[in-house]
Amino acid sequence: TEGNLGMMISGPWAWEVLRKAKIDFGVAALPDVQGRRAKPFLGILAAMVNRNSPNADICVEFIESMILSRDGLDTLNRDVAIGVPALISFAEELSADPCIRGTLENVNRGEPMPNIPQMGRFWSAIVPAITTATNGQVTPQQALDTAARQMKQ
Repeated sequence: TEGNLGMMISGPWAWEVLRKAKIDFGVAALPDVQGRRAKPFLGILAAMVNRNSPNADICVEFIESMILSRDGLDTLNRDVAIGVPALISFAEELSADPCIRGTLENVNRGEPMPNIPQMGRFWSAIVPAITTATNGQVTPQQALDTAARQMKQ
């Protein structure tokens, strides 16, 4: 939030922090590397109700009114940026926002992030790799080799 970065890889969850810090930012598709198109992971908001919940009916009502409706999504989005919603009509409304347009470029290029335990190991290794490579501590190849070793441990 000090304004010293040339770029960062993040998502809608970071927008409010950047705005509060009065950082002028934009959102763009991840760049192609050596002619290969970037394929960012897509996070999907999902909700479920435990079948043993004594309040299942209330939970279902909340999910249907807040996550599956245009008005509910609008309420959530006014509180915290939700990114590009799956509800196409609402996504079209939000696309007036340049951040949503940039995010939509990544959505169109990306693929859903696997919901597997190994993703924790991936993120624990790749975030430091990107940091050490971009700040010049190591070469990109060294950073990725280290990350690959860490993921296999």
